[in-house]
This record gives sequence, structure tokens and C-alpha cells, in this order.
Amino acid sequence: MKFGHLLDIGETTPSIFLKLSKRARLYNFLVLYNACVDKNFQIPIKYALSNSIKEAFSAYTDDLLSNTTLKKNTLKEFCITSNKLIISYKNQNFSNIKKIAKEPKYKVAKLIKMLYMNGEFELIFDANFMFSQFVYDKISKKHFDKNVYFQDSAIIIESGNMKQKLCIIPSFKEFNIENSNQLAREIEYATQFLQNEKCESVYVVTPRHSNFKRHIEVRHCNFADKCIKIVPYTISNKIF
Repeated sequence: MKFGHLLDIGETTPSIFLKLSKRARLYNFLVLYNACVDKNFQIPIKYALSNSIKEAFSAYTDDLLSNTTLKKNTLKEFCITSNKLIISYKNQNFSNIKKIAKEPKYKVAKLIKMLYMNGEFELIFDANFMFSQFVYDKISKKHFDKNVYFQDSAIIIESGNMKQKLCIIPSFKEFNIENSNQLAREIEYATQFLQNEKCESVYVVTPRHSNFKRHIEVRHCNFADKCIKIVPYTISNKIF
């Protein structure tokens, strides 16, 4: 399942977001995108007021080019590679960007190279990867005093005494109680963590939507003192 802007067809949106307004879809994309990329490539969330992904990144690129900080950096340390990329962007001629092997020094040039590497604007991600990185980013910021890491496709929150306190399994699926079988694989995966790891609880988290706003507890006959919860996770740039 892809989320972003494809070179040949334009914007592609996961079905779970199709009922949202255009700006709500863009907001979700930018929040998820920022959790997936290095700080040099992150975009301020104010650009979610744009009408499309391409428009948002074009506006951000234009603002970076007009920024006085860029002009000061240019005077201090001129970068030929960055200059080539900036000229390509201003002329809207991206045919030679693939041939630029050297990495640019300026932030805006790095962004241009990433966005136009294929000759035109393209920015596309696997939606499940984006959601997993987003959940990890939020959890690691909230639990900054704990050890938070990926174990296969699950996120483990480990306390200071090395005891695994909690396991989170992100799943980018449009879950609802009428079709609970769609999370059968994740529930089976969760029971393996309860059985094999020192986890007190396992949370399977999916994107929150209009038909899934409250968590559901799943009890397993083999784990009376532990539980699995299916939790709706809000996509937001705020730390919960």
C-alpha cells in the first residue's frame, strides 16, 4: 500500500484516508513523512494548508531558497553541487539530476535532489513502513527514559532493569470490530510475544478512524494475567 506522489499517476492515498478532506490527507502524509526521514528533509507542518503534496514541498523549497540563512551560508561556503541543483530547480529542468553523483551541502539542495531524482517530482513511501516509523517516533519521544527499539516488526519498551515491559505491534489496517479477522496475523504474533518474551502486555495499534475510536481487549485462555489490546492510534504531530 503506497502513500505519496508517483511520477506517472500523481497522488496515491491509502483507502483508510480516502474519506478525509484533501488537507486532512495531506496533514496525515506530512506527519507520517516527518517520522520517516532525517531532520534535513523534514517539512514544517504548516505546509499542510497546501492543496497537494507537490504544492506543499514546492512552497517549502521556495521558502528555503528565499531564506536569509541560505544566503549567509552561500557567502561562507560555496557548494558547486548545491548550486547546480538549485539552478535546475529554478529552471524547472531536472533531466540531469541523476547524473549529479556528489552530495550537496545545502539543506535545500539535498531536498531538491531527493524530490526530483527521477526527472520530475516524486515522493512515495510504503504506508505500513510510514506508520511503523511514526509509532516508534512517538513512543521513543514519550518514553525517552526507557530503551525503545524494534524487534522484527514489533516495538519494545524496556525499563532500566532490562525487563521488557511492553510490546507494540503497528499495523496499517482499517480495523473494525465487524471484520476482526483482518488482524488475525497480528494477534497470533502478539501471543508469541506473551509466550516467549517478558512482556506484561501487547498492544496492536492501527490508525484511528470514524469506526474505530476505542481500544478493544483480547483475552487469551493461556495468559490470564496478561492481555492483548487493539488500540486506535491518532496520527498527529503532537506527543501524546
